[in-house]
Amino acid sequence: MSLESTYHSLKNNSRIENKALKNAISGALNYLKATQFCPSKKYFISSGNFNVKDDKDLFSKILSKTRSYFGNYIITQKHISGSWPSFVSFLQESGLKRIQPFFVALDYNHFTTVSTAYSLFLFDEGTLPEDKKFIGKMLENALDGSNKFKNGSEYNFWISNYNKEFKYNYIAPINIPLWIVNFRKSVNKLAQIFGFNSFHESEIIQEWVDKVYDTRENKYGSKAIFNIPNDADDTSLALALQIKFQKECSNKEAFISAENFKVFSNYRDLDRKKTDSHNKHLPKNTGAFLTWFKDENLNVFSSPGDGVLPLGVNNIDLVVNCNVLFALASAGIQTLAGFKESLELVSTVITENIWNKSCLYYPESLWFPYAFSRAVRDGGLQAPCIDSTLPLLLRQLLENNFHGRDAENPEIIKSNDKKILATALKLTALLNIGEKYAEIIGLKKEFSETIDSSVEHLLNHMKVTDRSGEFKKRDNFKNFQIFWKSDVLFSSSVQQLAYWYSDALTTSLVLESLTKYALEYESNLILKEPKQLKLVIKNNQLSVAL
Repeated sequence: MSLESTYHSLKNNSRIENKALKNAISGALNYLKATQFCPSKKYFISSGNFNVKDDKDLFSKILSKTRSYFGNYIITQKHISGSWPSFVSFLQESGLKRIQPFFVALDYNHFTTVSTAYSLFLFDEGTLPEDKKFIGKMLENALDGSNKFKNGSEYNFWISNYNKEFKYNYIAPINIPLWIVNFRKSVNKLAQIFGFNSFHESEIIQEWVDKVYDTRENKYGSKAIFNIPNDADDTSLALALQIKFQKECSNKEAFISAENFKVFSNYRDLDRKKTDSHNKHLPKNTGAFLTWFKDENLNVFSSPGDGVLPLGVNNIDLVVNCNVLFALASAGIQTLAGFKESLELVSTVITENIWNKSCLYYPESLWFPYAFSRAVRDGGLQAPCIDSTLPLLLRQLLENNFHGRDAENPEIIKSNDKKILATALKLTALLNIGEKYAEIIGLKKEFSETIDSSVEHLLNHMKVTDRSGEFKKRDNFKNFQIFWKSDVLFSSSVQQLAYWYSDALTTSLVLESLTKYALEYESNLILKEPKQLKLVIKNNQLSVAL
């Protein structure tokens, strides 16, 4: 079967019997298995990983291959067992076009690993021979990888290190050297020549960097740049992963105490003296959950062992709030202070149709309907307002072509024209919400057409690779890995400063959408027995079946 004809007649056949769909699902599982890091195998960083903008010109290809060579043979890259890699690019849209982005680095962060692992829960490997089983082991490894990011009783985006000079634990990425920040500071006077200051809100970043390097304000030095506090996003997703694992993997238990969730209620949008300008579209004093676990009223550089609040102010992110609701609902906790208020905020932004303006750390705003619909469908989130907000959200998704932020937000990066991430997030959101609501709003035909065309788009843009990591243009899918090239997944507080990419996470998000499509998830709204695809070996090749 050629790559050009991967999709054909899904409407006229049982979905799970479609060869292209089955090959894509099994190939994506092969890819996730191959890219999860374990110490027993050497991880090769391909040049395609560094070419985050997927540029085709010769200079970009040479630059990417150079970065790959240094990453594999010159600089010792560190890895975290059980995790999937991502790549972070700095100043991607700033400076001379020929040297954009300013810097690209291999990065291991908590969000990428826990989010990549989630799609694996959609598979049942019970009928596989013992020596062929791998899903349970991958989930165990991901859980172990997640725990490496535990910092105290909560979780952080990066792992904790020890500062011998000042005797405190601090947070830092393992492959992004501080000299990059120091170099950026030292050449600031020449920045206008190179154009490195020509990005939206660059003045905010410059003011913050000046504060960090001012020894009168910060005696702890440049480590403060990366030393972020624990946060609600990573903590909620870690707890949700543990709960899901406990419920569905009988070979290992993960005990979750209600005490683990109380931290969310300690950091809420109540009677605050500070406001993040990125939250200008939201109501005031919402009572919703804040992103960072640190008091914003303290001196920003005090108690560095608890992290340094980025830009000195806390904020509300809608996707973060949805992820907290997902974890709380999964644990059966719906009375925690902030739960009701967070849900009310979500309902408000849907009712007023402003949710695409307040996803601070997620440039692709379709993360919001994905995260909210997951909290409802997979987490079991229940509330009277849901039956009124879900039809509204569904109508907005079907009648509008939501992509990233609206025109008044110029900081959003130009999306990959293939829109893989947006398509996968929207498709999963539609499947999670279900056709019942499409019937209620009279858009069942549009609903069916949208999910079918989304699957077609994803299947027509998958990439095939063999174990060496090199792209292959062949018609035979046997033993090959299937993946999708990453768009921008998430960003720093000032978005154009740093973007994160991960082919593994993007592939997992696509895998989730295609698998739920194969399971006809939109037709089955019963949560008591989550549907899964069975893994089988057919002709010595991994395949799937109902």
